[in-house]
Amino acid sequence: MSKTIIKRSLFIFLALVFVFALSPGAAPAFADVEMPTESDDIEISEVTSMTIGGKTAVFQQDDNGPTKFIRADLDSEYDLQSADIVINLESAGTEVSSNALTFTGDGTATRTAAGVNLLNEAYDLTIGSTAYILAADLSDDTFDSVSPSDPLKVENVTFTTSPSIDATVEGMSVNRFAGNPRYAQEGLDWMAGRTRILLPPGTNLSAVPGTMTLAGGASASGCYSNGNFDLDQNLNVMTVTNGGDSRDYYVSAGVTGQIKVYYDIILDEIENDETYYAGDIVYQCEEINAAAEEYFDPDGFYVDSGTTVMEIMIDFADWAEEEGYFSYNTDISYGGAYLVKLNGVAEFDGGHLSGWMYMDNVYRPDCKVPGVGATDYQLTNDGTIIHWFYTVDYMPHF
Repeated sequence: MSKTIIKRSLFIFLALVFVFALSPGAAPAFADVEMPTESDDIEISEVTSMTIGGKTAVFQQDDNGPTKFIRADLDSEYDLQSADIVINLESAGTEVSSNALTFTGDGTATRTAAGVNLLNEAYDLTIGSTAYILAADLSDDTFDSVSPSDPLKVENVTFTTSPSIDATVEGMSVNRFAGNPRYAQEGLDWMAGRTRILLPPGTNLSAVPGTMTLAGGASASGCYSNGNFDLDQNLNVMTVTNGGDSRDYYVSAGVTGQIKVYYDIILDEIENDETYYAGDIVYQCEEINAAAEEYFDPDGFYVDSGTTVMEIMIDFADWAEEEGYFSYNTDISYGGAYLVKLNGVAEFDGGHLSGWMYMDNVYRPDCKVPGVGATDYQLTNDGTIIHWFYTVDYMPHF
């Protein structure tokens, strides 16, 4: 089956994806950590009050480790790019230090750092004898404010199809644990942006006519050129550049009347197994993770109703081999019914009970797999989650 089950589309997502990078020296190295599920406010004694970008800061600890955080929720993405940090101390003699930030006001009870970029950036900060990670998020799960001063803003997006359709650029905070080391470990952002638009039938996705307004001095490249969006891939990137700054807008697509699915590959079990996660397996898993991150839109994509779970896996493996992501063989046997090997990671490589399985919901270590093979599982419900995973012990999954 051709890759068009994923690539043909009339439903467009423009997504602002900001590259996550800790500032130099921002945070110490961490052992592997799980994703946090909740945060608790903690009491501190050295600080009477603290603001980040004019918002009251809170002191927290997440449930996935001992790290302490200082956080605030700001109003817009642009506010995050240049935030003043003001710390009011109980004592003027309390030391405030950071490897990456410069605070003024030594010897006084108020210390200030000006113009700090907190857009998916985290910083080390020590107050007195306590070390923290400083980070920020957005006030709500979604926001639609665009600062007039944002040099990388995209506004007034119109697809000049027949009829013309306007898009609204809006943002979304995708996670609520700003600065947690889990994000650096996995190479993830805790904030991203989204805008969505429905295009009319018959649109040529390789040349979708469109207009937009950029800030003065800004330019767009990538999947946008000369008044047209090229949206004929699963993930497409438009880069807006202004001076020395740039922002990527990731664009993915699916077809009206199709269903939206969420698809991913989970390697936690083998990666956490010290016995088998060694040698070629490490490199093979790294290649699988890199390919999946590039190919599968985390916000879902569209396929024809009736597409099977295995058909998407076959398309993904073909693409990964063609694009040079995979250096090892993939083997799908029994008429496409069984995934024996993906990029060299094969059944029994993780022990005599190991192999590939899939879950029609979010993967959990104790999840129970559906009682139907991947080649027979037809996707018909909008919003279905499919997580393939490599297990080192299939017994708990039945």
